[in-house]
Amino acid sequence: MPSFNGSQKNWVIGQLLSGNAINHADLINKCRGLGGWRLGSHIHKLRANGWPIESIPMSDTEEPTIQQPVKYRLKTGWLPDTRKLQLHLFM
Repeated sequence: MPSFNGSQKNWVIGQLLSGNAINHADLINKCRGLGGWRLGSHIHKLRANGWPIESIPMSDTEEPTIQQPVKYRLKTGWLPDTRKLQLHLFM
């Protein structure tokens, strides 16, 4: 197993919050080729939780039949809301 401190999800979150644009190859390299779940799966889950992640095409080709490889990054200036949820008090 690779010496990968933390989970893949935590690595993806850390990279995005640091302002980096990442692609699937970056995740595979971090796992030293011995793992690396689909980066798109992590991105999908983060988007479902309200993270505004942008997809940046990595090539200039406009082939409609091929899904282009992309890099992912957070929209500039966005940070997750870390405040704890509070229960509503009914009066």
